[in-house]
Amino acid sequence: MKIFTTLSLLVLLIYGCGAVKDREIPDHSTTGDTVTIENDSLNFKLIVFEPDFDRWLATELPMESYDLGYLKQKNRVYTTEYNRRANDPKQSDLYPNKINYDPQLDYGLKLNYMLYMYYEFFQEKYKQDL
Repeated sequence: MKIFTTLSLLVLLIYGCGAVKDREIPDHSTTGDTVTIENDSLNFKLIVFEPDFDRWLATELPMESYDLGYLKQKNRVYTTEYNRRANDPKQSDLYPNKINYDPQLDYGLKLNYMLYMYYEFFQEKYKQDL
């Protein structure tokens, strides 16, 4: 049985092609094992389908403890490596989808924080080193 059926799925859909101003993201909801951040006016959605992610996140440093520049840099590095592995057929079970993150766009603190925390959770849970 493929690992994909038992592993997490992170879907990051980011639409738009211009720079986006740094704004608070108004909608952040948690339903069961799903954490969603979306903003229709900024045209992006981050959905994390991961058992225990919300509980794990509650034990971590709050968003205000991080610098936006630091988060953007870490997300750029993590996304590059994650997507490289997603393109490798040998690793596609653990990395089922590419993550569409453009480091040139300003998604704001909240999305960058949540994406960074997902990567940290993913590395810890699945013993990966991005």
